[in-house]
Amino acid sequence: MRRFLAASGITSFGVLLGIFAASQLAKNAPLRRDKLTFAYAKIPALALYFIAEDQGYFVEEGLELSAVPFATGREALAFAMAGNADLASVYQTPFLLEALSGKQVEAISALHTSSQGTGIVAMRSRGIRSPADLEGKRVAFVEGTNAEFFAVLFFQNLGIPLRKDRKVSSSLPYISTILQDGKADAISIWEPELSKLENSLGEDAIVFHSDVYIEMCLLAGQPVTLSQKRSALAKLLRGLHRAEAFLQNHLDTSLRIGGRALPHTPLETLRKTWETMHFAVGVDNLLFMTLEQEIDLLNRLKPANGKPLVASRLINASFLEESVPEAVTWLHNFGEVTDFK
Repeated sequence: MRRFLAASGITSFGVLLGIFAASQLAKNAPLRRDKLTFAYAKIPALALYFIAEDQGYFVEEGLELSAVPFATGREALAFAMAGNADLASVYQTPFLLEALSGKQVEAISALHTSSQGTGIVAMRSRGIRSPADLEGKRVAFVEGTNAEFFAVLFFQNLGIPLRKDRKVSSSLPYISTILQDGKADAISIWEPELSKLENSLGEDAIVFHSDVYIEMCLLAGQPVTLSQKRSALAKLLRGLHRAEAFLQNHLDTSLRIGGRALPHTPLETLRKTWETMHFAVGVDNLLFMTLEQEIDLLNRLKPANGKPLVASRLINASFLEESVPEAVTWLHNFGEVTDFK
């Protein structure tokens, strides 16, 4: 009996030792790395990405990220839709225009929201002192972007028609010169270009915003590609979520990180811009309602190529539900209310 007990004790000790050794090996084993190609716009709205990359959050999560910068989200999304990237950052208007064209595209999260990040810059010397003075004026914007949609919505809300012959299409590198060269009377543009233009015009500048418009930067791509990158996307989203806390607790350091990522944007301009923005990964009711309202207007301006767009079909919350579940507050699975008094 003693031998049996002793042998059992030795065997148990050996098993425990084996389990301990295995756990240590697992602990010290290299983290499985997933690869992801991310096309993004170099704009202040990408604060969480800049911070997460700088702080090494993606590496710590086991993500090998290849990032490709663009001047606009429209270009970044086009790059991804062509199969050159797995994911893109893009404002909601180019995202919806892509869907309206019949392309298969979906958003997995928002990165920021703001009602002050896009606006119209005009010159007082052109006789513009109030929004009403914009009637009949020429307005420039980058076509197919949130700035174009903002201009249309801004004028519609004022009850002022923005006639086709008053629209001036431009590319981003030249848009600031259009105003000063007299080719347009006002420019609809996003940050930080808005603040840069305002600063360059000095006291002659007047800026108009509108609370009827909410801009959102989204993470979006092709559904088939996204489904194949589920593990990598979970790591990306966790890294971005960690960056939220860093931004809240270390604003000055975050601004310096943003300044390095956007070297042509003065820190004070960046600070001013970030103060108007709310940064968070998330899928919520605001995202759904914003897309739904913009779809309604876009369907009237540019009818869909095929079936009418449905906002709920353009959002895939499952990626966040698996990685950062607390960031999903969209009541898409609310079901039927049967007991409400």
